[in-house]
Amino acid sequence: MDNYLHYQIKHLELLLKQADVIFWTTDKNLIVTSSFGAGLKKLGLNENQIVGLSLFEFFQTNDKNFKPIDSHLRALKGEKTDYLIEWNGRTYRSYLQPLYDSNNEIVGVSGFALDVTDEINFYEELKASEEKYKSLFESASDAIFLMDKEIFIDCNPATLKMFGCQREDIIGQPPYKFSPPFQPDGRTSKEKALELINRAFNGERLAFEWIHSKLDGTLFDAEVRLNRVSFKNNYYLLAIVRDISEKKGKEQQIRLLANALESVNECVSITDLNNRIIYIKKKFSEIYGYSVNELIGKSILVVRSDKNDPEIVNQIYSETLKGGWKGELWNKRKNGEEFLIRLSTSPVLDEQNKIIALIGVATDITKEKEFFNKIKYDAERLKILFENAPEPIFVCDYDARIIEINQASEDLVGWKKGEAINKTFFELNILDKKNFYKAAKVFYKAMKKQPTGPDELEIFTKKGEKLYVEVSTHPILIEGKNLILCTARNITEKKKILLELARAKEEAENANRQKTIFFAAMSHEIRTPINAILGFSEVLKDIFYEKSEPEVKNYFEILQNAAKTLLHLISQLLDFSRLEAGSFKYQIKEVNFNNEIIEVVDLLKMLAEKKNLKLQAELPSEEIIVKADQYTLNGIITNLLNNAIKYSDKGTIRIKLDKDDQFAICEILDEGIGMSEEFQKKLFTQFAREEADKLRKVEGSGLGLALTKKYIELNKGDISIQSKKGFGTKVTFRIPLAK
Repeated sequence: MDNYLHYQIKHLELLLKQADVIFWTTDKNLIVTSSFGAGLKKLGLNENQIVGLSLFEFFQTNDKNFKPIDSHLRALKGEKTDYLIEWNGRTYRSYLQPLYDSNNEIVGVSGFALDVTDEINFYEELKASEEKYKSLFESASDAIFLMDKEIFIDCNPATLKMFGCQREDIIGQPPYKFSPPFQPDGRTSKEKALELINRAFNGERLAFEWIHSKLDGTLFDAEVRLNRVSFKNNYYLLAIVRDISEKKGKEQQIRLLANALESVNECVSITDLNNRIIYIKKKFSEIYGYSVNELIGKSILVVRSDKNDPEIVNQIYSETLKGGWKGELWNKRKNGEEFLIRLSTSPVLDEQNKIIALIGVATDITKEKEFFNKIKYDAERLKILFENAPEPIFVCDYDARIIEINQASEDLVGWKKGEAINKTFFELNILDKKNFYKAAKVFYKAMKKQPTGPDELEIFTKKGEKLYVEVSTHPILIEGKNLILCTARNITEKKKILLELARAKEEAENANRQKTIFFAAMSHEIRTPINAILGFSEVLKDIFYEKSEPEVKNYFEILQNAAKTLLHLISQLLDFSRLEAGSFKYQIKEVNFNNEIIEVVDLLKMLAEKKNLKLQAELPSEEIIVKADQYTLNGIITNLLNNAIKYSDKGTIRIKLDKDDQFAICEILDEGIGMSEEFQKKLFTQFAREEADKLRKVEGSGLGLALTKKYIELNKGDISIQSKKGFGTKVTFRIPLAK
């Protein structure tokens, strides 16, 4: 790729220096962005000498109608234009065309100028002297011929040479006879030629490019100028044709070379033998912050930093002349910012292997250096962290040989780093035979590049002291070698504490079990006399109720209500105790959820009506069958409806039933006093209650919701509650459907 690039650049330099024309480009503000070509010497100008000047400054005018200014402005609108101008005693014809970017938008003007002084003088002399005209006509290097309307009537020897024919082959023929059928724009040569001839006969001086063909059919690019001349009171056309095939080829090579350089990803610059910049890539301009025109013609030292040793800068030049230089160098941007580059230089040779220019390819390595320094810093930081880590860290290979340990490891086992390196854990007696199998399992799993742990192991110090440690391993790769990183945590003291805690926990759990068994037994014993009280109070009521005073009748009601409340509480306590003791007996079967709701609603409807509450069931038309324990399902519905009635003073209590793909969904909604957010956090805690109001109390044990949640969990369901103080409560619970 480098040889190809050198070859392209070599040709680019040779072409630009040998072309006997003046080339230039401007931006949209008519600021000259480049100027080159051998024709500059005739004007006393150097290459790119006028870069940065506006055309108004160069021509010293503010007149937009001034021919060169007007022509450039027209080119910016998309026209191809030309004009004649007198400059330093010479006459130049300039040709302009729009300059497009990759998006096909006009970004400036490109132009070239030809010295036509000799041709103009030729016309003047032609008018003054026919003999002089004849001499010039015959000796001109360009093809010159006269046309009467559209027919060739005379031509010079250069015409015959250019078209490869004899005089009789061309005289009497129209110009389109020596043209291909079509021109590049798609029009026929005849149609286009006749149009141009008519325009010229009407007095318009024309200059245009044309595809001609020689007598043998060979095509070539030509530049044609048509002018109307008067000779012996008759009008003729004078045509001057110049073969520009070579020029076209050079322009094509220039475009290819420029494209080749732009495709290189690095910053590319070309300097002459005096270190002056003659070419830079667009990327070079972007990175350094200069425009192309600000650097062309300047010394390459303008981008060098003062940080560099002057000897290195001189060495670059001398080494490049000898064949090339490579190394790192400090450069600076236009704003003064300095940055590090990797530079590679080489000479550019012509066909005779003579050095004609120097090329440099640079890469900004600032981020690369920052990354390298960061890695270096991280490595040092990690080493410090490793050495000073509070927990022991071992690094071993797949032979279980210790590669590295930190200070905490030395403190743990008592072996110094120098004593432990290249030894195995078994050689140091850190692991005994009893723990060998367990340690080996951890080690072989780590060898499969799988993190392990934490695993508890027993190890021994250098003094033989037994320790309990938790070991975790991680596979790591260092310099292409698979290693194992082991971290250990001394849990000896923790182990002792855990053993004590486990013993205490077992004793506490045993005491709790005994308490639960005792509580369940006592609940059963208390329930028996309560049932007796209820039974005999009913008998006494039947005997004495009708004969008793109203006040005595009220005593019967109080006695029975108190006994029922106490019995309900004892039943809850008994169920709760059995659930905690694991002795609660239940049977999961298919249960009709609709029927259970109807049964509980009928039972509690009178209780609701006593408080002027409306109890309403909203059930689906289809029966919803669930897998549940019927006793606990009934208890869930009863407890939740009881709570809704207990904590409501007005409105309607609604119980709704629905289902999804897996669960029956039951909702109970009331318009009661609601619950605070704080209380909802401990809602299902046993014996937790919230006071309903400062002025009144609501009776209850605080056990109902805790027992209800256990009932629901027993049936593999779940419960959620939404409530707001003063705005009622919504309870939702789900029970699995029977499938």
